[in-house]
Amino acid sequence: MAAFRIRLTSDERTLLDEKAAAAGVTLSQLIRSAVLGYRLPSPLIVREAMSELHRVGVNLNQLTHLANTTGDMPALAELRAMLEAAVRYALDL
Repeated sequence: MAAFRIRLTSDERTLLDEKAAAAGVTLSQLIRSAVLGYRLPSPLIVREAMSELHRVGVNLNQLTHLANTTGDMPALAELRAMLEAAVRYALDL
């Protein structure tokens, strides 16, 4: 790996440090993403929301399979409660 030096004003450095911290990445990652078009990793809060959404989707798929197999949807109230909880969770993020 090769090092690269760049001159910045103290205000520019502070701004870049703040942007990197807000994105949850290192300064090097932030600069590489800006210059080379790399995608930054998703913030933890987005990963948590996606994980919660995935869990709801898995449960929905299982309930849909049950409904298609048996012809009824006995857990409809449970599904509604799960979806409402997931929406509340996402809104609290």
